[in-house]
Amino acid sequence: MIDHIVRGLRGSAARGYTARPYDAARHIDMTREALFLLRLYYAVSVVVAFRLIPDIWDIALTTPAIEPRWPVLWVSQGILKPAATVLLTALMASAVLAALAWHNRWARLAFAVLLLENVALEFSFGYTNNFYHIWLWMGIGFVFMPNARPEVILADRRLRYRALMAMAWTTALVLLFYTLSGLAKLAGAVPTGPHNYSTLLPYALANHVAARMLLTDEVTVLGQLLTQMPALGWPAFLAVIYIEVFAIHALFRPALLRVFGVFLLVFHVGIWFFMGIQFYLQPLQMLMLLVWSPFRPRRQGVRETLEQLPGIGSVLYWRRVRPGPGLAVFWWREEWPTALVMAVLGLVDLGPKLIERVLA
Repeated sequence: MIDHIVRGLRGSAARGYTARPYDAARHIDMTREALFLLRLYYAVSVVVAFRLIPDIWDIALTTPAIEPRWPVLWVSQGILKPAATVLLTALMASAVLAALAWHNRWARLAFAVLLLENVALEFSFGYTNNFYHIWLWMGIGFVFMPNARPEVILADRRLRYRALMAMAWTTALVLLFYTLSGLAKLAGAVPTGPHNYSTLLPYALANHVAARMLLTDEVTVLGQLLTQMPALGWPAFLAVIYIEVFAIHALFRPALLRVFGVFLLVFHVGIWFFMGIQFYLQPLQMLMLLVWSPFRPRRQGVRETLEQLPGIGSVLYWRRVRPGPGLAVFWWREEWPTALVMAVLGLVDLGPKLIERVLA
């Protein structure tokens, strides 16, 4: 019965869509790109592991008390320094091993587990941030890449599908984080107290930047400019909310992958310049998963991209339908089935469905 319902929904959502014929050469190229991104991830992970060493070691030497997160509940104050030494040494060893043997699932699994342990240890001293979170979840997703050498994967159609499915699920997970972030910002549009303000107001971003500068006592030139002229940041902040809310939507419309990737990359660089928060991993993550995504179209026009934008495409090309009820019918057929139904169906067969849609 469930299978019958899923088939019906899939047929409704894909109305007007014609499946493209299987292209083995394109399939191999996509898999080769996914494997390159996998190799790049573990090469950069060696630098990430080095970056964690001073952070964790300084905390272990200077912090009088620890409140361990669940992955490091076994670490107590008495064994903090030996535990930090063992975890950091093991993380470095696993990062180097994964960079050299990135095709081996056990090496990837070891790095993911040890990165989880070290990140949990760093945030076991009364504060937390999301700097390493996406990198950690990318490592967890990449564990499910095939356990075989590249030449074996490229020669086997089944293994190629597995590799692309793992890449698709990892991308979906990261985009879901941004969608949740956008929904949280959108929920802030309704103030919940006398001292709160709507996130949709022209001065909302300026207030947020000013609060950050007061908290960290770090003033940036662009941050000062924004607080003096709040209206400058309003359009950008509204665009951020739009892009984040519909981030997961881009996965089902590959023409948007590069657009959303570039926008989110600029968003993180902007945070760096305006608020002084040094995001150096996040732009690379957007390059790897979206801008350089193996699922991106090879040829893409401006009109096609605009038509794929959720909601905006209907408004820009409303002349194709009759005003009034006709526009509502167009909105239902063109926008909501993809945004909602396809999202549900993606939980069932995300990898094959996505691969089928982008094969040329």
